[in-house]
Amino acid sequence: MSRHEGGGGDAGNAVEAYFDAERKAGLLFVILGLVAVGVAVASCYSGPFWHGAGYSLVVLALIQIVVGLTVWIRSPKDIARVEHMLVYAPERIVQEEIPRVKAVLNGLSISRRTEIILFVMAVFLLGLAAHSSVWEGFGAGVAWQVAMILLLDYFSEKRANIYLAWLVSYGVLEKPFLPVI
Repeated sequence: MSRHEGGGGDAGNAVEAYFDAERKAGLLFVILGLVAVGVAVASCYSGPFWHGAGYSLVVLALIQIVVGLTVWIRSPKDIARVEHMLVYAPERIVQEEIPRVKAVLNGLSISRRTEIILFVMAVFLLGLAAHSSVWEGFGAGVAWQVAMILLLDYFSEKRANIYLAWLVSYGVLEKPFLPVI
């Protein structure tokens, strides 16, 4: 058994599996963002409700597309970076990759709270706005986009927690002794 193998299988495969899943999620973010822009453009002449929905769909979709593209473009570089660490500098897993993933999880936690607040505000707006108004459409668009983003972020957080657990177990396995103080 090589030093990169353990109960979870080959380390390179674990790294590739995580970042490939992240890359696919990034592409899904982009696709859903493009669909939202398409819906917004196609329905902007369909009345006040859709006009309002279009504003929120486009704004949130553009953010979604940028985030998705960033993840999609960055993931292959991340695979190479982490696999290089595993082979040539395994101590960097504990020093760099574990803290990086913890920071990602912290960011996802902040995003989740922000998204929940936006969703609740959108639902209130839906309840308070006049029927078929621009504001009702705006609230519906925000609620829809934020719900989609929350769902995608949930799975991203789940993947990151699994990857972090693997990194921590790998980091523990790689330490043959505790430092002397």
